[in-house]
Amino acid sequence: MPVQYSSPALKAGRSPRVEVSLLQPSGKPKNYMAGTVSPSVIYMLPMEYTKYQIIFLEKLRKLYPRERAPGLIQKESSSHHIYEILLLDVADHDLALTTPITLTIDGIIRSFSGFITAPQILYKFHFKKLTLASYYVIKVCLLEAFSKIGEVLDIVLYEDDPSSSWFTGNGYVYLTRQRKYYDSPKLFPLMYPNNIPVEAIWSLEEQN
Repeated sequence: MPVQYSSPALKAGRSPRVEVSLLQPSGKPKNYMAGTVSPSVIYMLPMEYTKYQIIFLEKLRKLYPRERAPGLIQKESSSHHIYEILLLDVADHDLALTTPITLTIDGIIRSFSGFITAPQILYKFHFKKLTLASYYVIKVCLLEAFSKIGEVLDIVLYEDDPSSSWFTGNGYVYLTRQRKYYDSPKLFPLMYPNNIPVEAIWSLEEQN
């Protein structure tokens, strides 16, 4: 049956969940965010931790020395300090995910992972109640469908039952594509192998 993208985005549930990437070899999803320079990574520090800002920046410099990361762009949102780090080698992207910055705050160790910046307009398609199938079948089907309209960065499934160990039909697809494509909702059919129809509820969230 046809699948419709609608906006605004579906709100994520509050049940415990594990996120499983179908495209990353480690199975751990990569975090993406729109950036202003490329290649770069972005870190966010909540405003409530402003007094730890110097320590946070010193730890970022230690992780990304000058010969690998010559510059920093500082911005602020209503809730966070935002630091975008210019990288000289795109291979250093993975440091943002594998080596979080840690701060000891009120006796509690808190970790802050970074985001990889996307060079194009970035979209996150949330899905709910996707027809169940093997992870391989889901990956092949969604990759084939979304590759027709943009570059698929990741396909992520939520294991979000009370035990955080079962896929129940929810997740998202990261996609880059020109903005004009999404001026209006789009429809296209998805089909699992053996002509098994796919049902799902989709919503679009622009990540820029």
